[in-house]
Amino acid sequence: MPEEIELKLVLDPRDIPLLRKSPTLSRVGPGNATRKRVVTTYYDTSSLALLRNAVALRVRKTRHGHVQSIKIDSANGRYPAQRAEIENQIPTNQPDLRLVEDRSVRRLVERYRRGKRLKPIFSTNVMRETRPLKFAGNEIECAIDYGFVAGRGKKAPICELELELKSGESSSLLQLARRLNANIPLRVEPASKAARGYALVNRARLTAPRAKPISLDSTMLARDCLNTIMHSCIGHVVASADYVFKSEDPEGIHQLRVAIRRTREAFTIIRRHVVMGPELRIADELRSLQQKMGGAREWDVLVEETLKRAPKRLLKEPFSAHLEQIVKAKRAEGHRQAHDALRDHHCTDVLLRLACWTDVGSGSIEGPSRQGKQIVDALTTPAAGFAAEVIQDCHRKARKLGKKVRILDSTELHRLRIRIKKLRYAAEFFGTLWPVRRTEKYLSILKNLQQSLGTYHDTTVATSLVATLDATRGKGGKLAVDRINRWLANEEQRKRKEVIALWSRFSKQKSFWKRAKASP
Repeated sequence: MPEEIELKLVLDPRDIPLLRKSPTLSRVGPGNATRKRVVTTYYDTSSLALLRNAVALRVRKTRHGHVQSIKIDSANGRYPAQRAEIENQIPTNQPDLRLVEDRSVRRLVERYRRGKRLKPIFSTNVMRETRPLKFAGNEIECAIDYGFVAGRGKKAPICELELELKSGESSSLLQLARRLNANIPLRVEPASKAARGYALVNRARLTAPRAKPISLDSTMLARDCLNTIMHSCIGHVVASADYVFKSEDPEGIHQLRVAIRRTREAFTIIRRHVVMGPELRIADELRSLQQKMGGAREWDVLVEETLKRAPKRLLKEPFSAHLEQIVKAKRAEGHRQAHDALRDHHCTDVLLRLACWTDVGSGSIEGPSRQGKQIVDALTTPAAGFAAEVIQDCHRKARKLGKKVRILDSTELHRLRIRIKKLRYAAEFFGTLWPVRRTEKYLSILKNLQQSLGTYHDTTVATSLVATLDATRGKGGKLAVDRINRWLANEEQRKRKEVIALWSRFSKQKSFWKRAKASP
């Protein structure tokens, strides 16, 4: 079945004239663009059986009739997106699976359909402007789509740049997108038009994307594992950044920071086995982006988590409208800074460079190591041995510091929290190489310890944030801050005891990566 490779980028409708005249587009696509109205209807069963199985069935009206297309999403989380696609001419605007030449695809869709009638679910109506491009020896179709998706009486705007590879290397789409982004602010759009249409008609409530389980097996080499891990991490970063744009849910910024931390940890693992090159420095830029999200996250935690644990009487007393307004203002300022960072074209460039680095699954983790042939060979060894060394190293560092948990101060407990977090990420990255029961037991206790350390850290941060509040205007405000600080001090001591108890439990856990061989 043929495969479609494309990259979608969102742009502001006001920037379309600038995009047309951009130096990059003029240089690689000097010919005239063609414009046409494109109306496409998507079909499914009443129960949306095709959607549940990642299949999109659409009929597009053309000058010469109608074209039926079937797309099967590989769900690999890569950018550019790679989807299996097959299309054929049909006589009417109604889908006809009997005319699908590929028998395996026809049988697949019929099985999902289970004899139920296909009906129109939603449609897209866009003005499409296309032009062929030749970029670094690759042939790319550039399409600017401006219009809307509509269904069940609702509409949502569409304004996107679509780069589709016709021949050549898929990484060329990312390189071209980077150059265009330098001229016109763009944003990576991880959702297809079909996904956006289904979300519209289903009135789907957006939820913050979380890290998806990473599936590895012992037949893989270490290099293959690292590529799989990086694709998963990048998918989480892109999806989280997109969610922050589309929702004001504070969980979005939290998940974006988690996604960035996971990606940075993956880079840390890779750095030990590959020479440090320019592209690996993306990890440092990710750290900078993560820090720009920090202010919003700290105030979100203070309002949504820390203070919600406080006794109601404490907040009813003179926590005063004055202090509440200051907290809201600080929180809003943090969110403005976070969104400004994401809107900056530099953020899009970092995401595109991340995807470029993975070279769209072509096995980019290659090259000489800092220590010569011995370490390079580690990347070609079976996954389980390599993974065991990585997890053991993180485990050893955490235990070394954690043994002194009873006497660690706040700064040292913060260091322990980071080490525990790194250990958790490593265990989650490689955990499926071992029996699920043992891995999950270890991870469950590890997560509880990390959460407790995180709550302790949030309490210490809250103390610093409360100290910045302008409580000098009136005795009531100052009294409120003093009472909150006393509660925070008590909470800090309580959480410290909880951390010590959980560490004691964790320290007794056996290493799942030593107890059994990797799963076959």
